[in-house]
Amino acid sequence: MEKEATLQRICLITKEEMEGQTVVFTAGVPAAKGVCHYLNHNYGIPAVYVYGTQDEEERRENLRKFKSRDVSVLVNCQVVAVGFDYPPTATLILGRPTRSRSFWLQCVGRATRPLPGVVDFAGSSPETRRQRIAESAKPHFKIVDCTDASLDHRLVTAVDMFLQAGPEVTKEVRVRAAEAKDPLTPEQLAELAAEEEAKRKLALEIEARRAATRGQASGTIRRREFDLESGRRCVGTYFNPLKGKYSGLRMSELTNSYVYWACRELRDGWVRNLFRKERDRRERARLGG
Repeated sequence: MEKEATLQRICLITKEEMEGQTVVFTAGVPAAKGVCHYLNHNYGIPAVYVYGTQDEEERRENLRKFKSRDVSVLVNCQVVAVGFDYPPTATLILGRPTRSRSFWLQCVGRATRPLPGVVDFAGSSPETRRQRIAESAKPHFKIVDCTDASLDHRLVTAVDMFLQAGPEVTKEVRVRAAEAKDPLTPEQLAELAAEEEAKRKLALEIEARRAATRGQASGTIRRREFDLESGRRCVGTYFNPLKGKYSGLRMSELTNSYVYWACRELRDGWVRNLFRKERDRRERARLGG
């Protein structure tokens, strides 16, 4: 059930963070199906899922529903990481761990496209394109990168696609036997079949529990805001390092009197500098830049 709890966390984050048409990336096909199930049945958010080996007609229909806004969320396992073009996509929920920079950029690229006609004009320049985008109906997009601060990353993997009855189990055993370095004995083949059958039964049990699950996840979502252009975190997102009444609050949540007091009275160099940066940030905001 730890995997199901992870899927519920992804759903909670999606509910709290989505703005407009949203694409959720998951670690595997069962995860995509699970997130889609919970969004529809537990969170009241219309969603469909797509994956690589899905029936082509079903996948095409689900993409149509998303593009026509019949549903708000498209949950997928890598299918729309490349080759998917829907510029109105406004939010990406990256609910799968990856060490691949190129894959991460491919996922993010699904939301970077401006709306049709916004930057397609004669004599355009980087400055005029940025201006047109800022004035368009989609001046920005949102990326919610689910890190290990909010996920345990033990997501369902694509291997669970094979946890089916009868012939499917046999087929998987054949694949694993073909990949083995040495020929497998009948006893080893029987052991593999038993493992696959156990996985199949576990998958059925999870499906039954999932169908019986009611309610929504609860908890606190911690956010970190980044300036993508400079690559730095905003000082207001750091937590107050001092103990006492305001312990645990972000710098942006502290009162002006407390910030200015810290700037005057603190002697610890790095802590004092942190408060001075927050003071300067507020002054710039007050002056409009």
